[in-house]
Amino acid sequence: MNKFQSCSISKLANLIKSVLQTEKTLKLFLKKKIYTFIITKKINKPELKKILEKCFFIKIKKVRSINLKKNSLKKVYIYLQDNSPLLEISLFQKILS
Repeated sequence: MNKFQSCSISKLANLIKSVLQTEKTLKLFLKKKIYTFIITKKINKPELKKILEKCFFIKIKKVRSINLKKNSLKKVYIYLQDNSPLLEISLFQKILS
């Protein structure tokens, strides 16, 4: 049984464009368990939180976003709760490709 059957993988792949991996985002992750994604502006923070929690069985404390000027994308910071399991980025990247 696939652990992602309860969520819409196609919807997730259409809304979340990439995982942002830079030195800064790595430091954020190591210090505070913060993930950074590039997403479309079609989705709002509560919807994104619901989808990620449902698909990856994580607990999100808060979501912060920044609109990117050049296009219809935004950068989001996902703050995990202290007791939440970590998100498997490699698995997530396979879903997006």
